Amino acid sequence: MKTAFIFPGQGSQNRNIICDLYNKFNIIKHIFSYGSSVLNYDIYNLIKNKDLTKLTDQEIIQPTVLIIQVAIWNLWKENNKKKPNILIGHSLGEYSALVCSGILKFKDAIEILITRAKLMKKINQNKNMISVLGLKKNEINNICKIAKKKNIFLEQSLFNSNKHMVLSYNKNEIIKVKNLFNNKKTKIIILKNNIASHCKLMFNISKEYKKYLLNKNWYKGNIPVIHNANVNYYKSREKIIKTLTEQLYKPVMWKEIIKYIEYIGVSKIIECNTNNILTNMNKYMNNIKCNCINDYNSFKKT
Repeated sequence: MKTAFIFPGQGSQNRNIICDLYNKFNIIKHIFSYGSSVLNYDIYNLIKNKDLTKLTDQEIIQPTVLIIQVAIWNLWKENNKKKPNILIGHSLGEYSALVCSGILKFKDAIEILITRAKLMKKINQNKNMISVLGLKKNEINNICKIAKKKNIFLEQSLFNSNKHMVLSYNKNEIIKVKNLFNNKKTKIIILKNNIASHCKLMFNISKEYKKYLLNKNWYKGNIPVIHNANVNYYKSREKIIKTLTEQLYKPVMWKEIIKYIEYIGVSKIIECNTNNILTNMNKYMNNIKCNCINDYNSFKKT
């Protein structure tokens, strides 16, 4: 039986659960302490006193998500010696997967995400993302074409399932964007990320980002990581850096990733997170058994 570990992106972390795990397990405290030393501020106190969904500074959010997921991974690893066959991260979670594989050092990943966030700030003034439920890919394509003709910025960023996609847009055009979906049987949710990503808008910072990644050390790793931008995995440093750079401006191909791992024989997924957002999403896409380490009881069960 093949098993995949999956790591979600930002906006799906439960403060109460990670605080509960922090108080129960020394390994969680250790990872948080190390992450805090790299960031030069106490990450646990930040989480304890602040709702993670209300954080707006990407330079804090992105490394915080990484630290939470790496901590839960190490908790699992400390209690289970069997390695999963594949690691996958959804959006920002791809960096957690790279750390847990051993391809990227934890400290380097924290520093990379801080730089990534700084670069994204250059582009992401007054941008955000919306989740669209109920429309097929071709219907979304048609709406994006109409938006382009009307000079409205609207780009596909995440293909999560057959009828769940995430799009990037300008905040000051939200009324116009909503009007594009009038008379459609769909549900639109404005995300709390305050950022646009995985779209052509990000291409302008990709060269600078790639140059920064080239200055970091990359390793072979011991578990394959499937990448968001092209549903593939690589061993070479050059190809990993190339696909991480492309992840900035290409959509996340989550639906295709899940179809691929089902095709190669993965029958169990474990979500490494304090929520079960990807587990719930995958239930409607395939027959793979899904579990999530999202509290003390689910950790023991998993």
